[in-house]
Amino acid sequence: MRICPHQKTRMFCPNCGKQVEENGAFCPHCGKPVASQPVAEKPVETPVQPQAAYVAPPSTPVAAAPVVQPVQPSAPVQAAPVQTVAQPVAAPVAQPVAQPAPTAPAAPKKRRKMGKWIALGSVAAVLVVAAVLVVFNWGTLKGDMVKNFGSPGEYFAYVEGESFKETTQGFSTLYGSVAKNFSVTGAKADVSLQVDESILSMISSMAQIDVEWLNEVGVGVQTNMKDRKMEYVFGLTISATEIVDLHVILDMEDGVMYMGLPGLNPTYLKMDLVEGGMTEDDIAQLNLTFDMMEDLLEVLPTEDAMNDLLSKYIDIIIGCIEDVEMEDVKLKVNGVSQSVTCVTIEVDEKLLMKIVEEVLTEAKDDPQIKDLLVVLEDIMKESGETVNLVDTFEDEIDSYLEMLKQQASQSSNETLFVLQDYVDSSHNVVGRRITVEEEEVLYYALVEKGGKFAFTMEVEGEEVLCGEGGMDGDAMTGEFALLENGEEIYAFEVEGLDLSNLEKGEMKGTLRFELPEEAMGGSGMGSMGMAAVSFEITFDMSMSDVYMKLSLLSGKKALFALECSSEILEGKDVAVPSDAVSALDETALQRWATEIDTEELMDRLEAVGLTDLIEDMIGDAFESAWDSF
Repeated sequence: MRICPHQKTRMFCPNCGKQVEENGAFCPHCGKPVASQPVAEKPVETPVQPQAAYVAPPSTPVAAAPVVQPVQPSAPVQAAPVQTVAQPVAAPVAQPVAQPAPTAPAAPKKRRKMGKWIALGSVAAVLVVAAVLVVFNWGTLKGDMVKNFGSPGEYFAYVEGESFKETTQGFSTLYGSVAKNFSVTGAKADVSLQVDESILSMISSMAQIDVEWLNEVGVGVQTNMKDRKMEYVFGLTISATEIVDLHVILDMEDGVMYMGLPGLNPTYLKMDLVEGGMTEDDIAQLNLTFDMMEDLLEVLPTEDAMNDLLSKYIDIIIGCIEDVEMEDVKLKVNGVSQSVTCVTIEVDEKLLMKIVEEVLTEAKDDPQIKDLLVVLEDIMKESGETVNLVDTFEDEIDSYLEMLKQQASQSSNETLFVLQDYVDSSHNVVGRRITVEEEEVLYYALVEKGGKFAFTMEVEGEEVLCGEGGMDGDAMTGEFALLENGEEIYAFEVEGLDLSNLEKGEMKGTLRFELPEEAMGGSGMGSMGMAAVSFEITFDMSMSDVYMKLSLLSGKKALFALECSSEILEGKDVAVPSDAVSALDETALQRWATEIDTEELMDRLEAVGLTDLIEDMIGDAFESAWDSF
């Protein structure tokens, strides 16, 4: 077989079928090595194309010279062979040989692309999961690295730093809440009473009156303060029906108090505070206090700044401690054991003096402290006092630092106290022991294993509190006892006590304890066929919201339950009544009293079934007193 000298040669990858460069060693598409022998390009539109796939007639040997001749492009092409080759163009033998078309290997490439994307997706998913695990376990991972690769001193600094972080955050949150309440604040509190039907029946039979309404009594209080105006709203509801509401407004700037029953009388009573018993000096002092608080709040550190300030000085204290011992031990309490790391430090006079010196040195130049002192100076000047607090503060610190310098030569290495921290595998402090002059002053430990916990607290070597129970995540449920001389003097239960919230200065859970029989009047409750009486407190308290339910139980039945809830609200403008009458004017006071909508009041009482009760309890005395008033 001969190849026309004008016919262009090209090469195809035996793996993917794509065209490759004539002298290329590797396929640029799939990267596989390619054969070195070129393949003649065969134009599709010319009938001469099948020459590359020509099969000789039977009389001609198949392995004849045409296999070698492609390397001799200069050889002339005879016309007769071309005609001979043109004859079998449509022969079936030529089709299978001409099949290596570029489109044939397309399917394998798609599979490789799909496989590549699946692989990349799998790697990405693994990385995401790993990142999530690292984020949620970063504290543990960081603690592991410090413990295994750092010094005992660095591990102690990490553990105590993390422990104090929760404490400082809780304190800072409380500080921020208090600071906010001083500026613009409002609050709302509600109290409701629930009484068991057996108790209501007993009271009704003894008093010969219907007291079913007691089970749905509610009292609400709402306060609001802004711009030296304070508002108090008291409300009484029965069966969700508002019976009466009392409003009291204090305008400290003008020295006036307003009172009213807006649900029954739109007019308010007005009274000058001086006429009511206060002096002008008292009012002036109150306004001065408001001014001082407003000025102080402008420079008080924010909640975050306070947290940073506390954390800074805690880091200074912890950073002074270098001589630390560390060992793995078993912490065992009431039969429950846990593997922990015991970190021990000894504090002597030199170390204590070093800590005090570094804290005082930092405080002397602390800009936050100085800014606060400057504002206090201005506030004191307004009240008539002149003092340079900044200079006084710096002089006092210099005096202490000089005293420390003089005592440094006399300080000894004698141990003042020993602190031992017991740290779990998550690097949380689960126990501490403080020893002074080889005498144990305080020891406590909370160990957990297999969902069970045990707790003990000792003061001066004597156990004063112990408990055990189960853990569900961070929630503790168990029984505790107060001890004296090794004997139980009081027992109580906790249920669902959230330890994580407790570290943040919040409380959530239930406390339950039995009341001594003498506290319930001897055997009186027992004589009424009641089981042992206990007291239960359920609480969910944060810095801004509080919920408590106090229940008196007989067995598991609640005899009485008092629900209390409160929340901190944003202060809002206090509207001063414009149509008030003087409460010290007897005529105006009587007219105001007669304008109270008594019919509306009686309708409300009748709606909750209290009309008969009031008539039975007060009778004619109420009517005559009301008429005379």
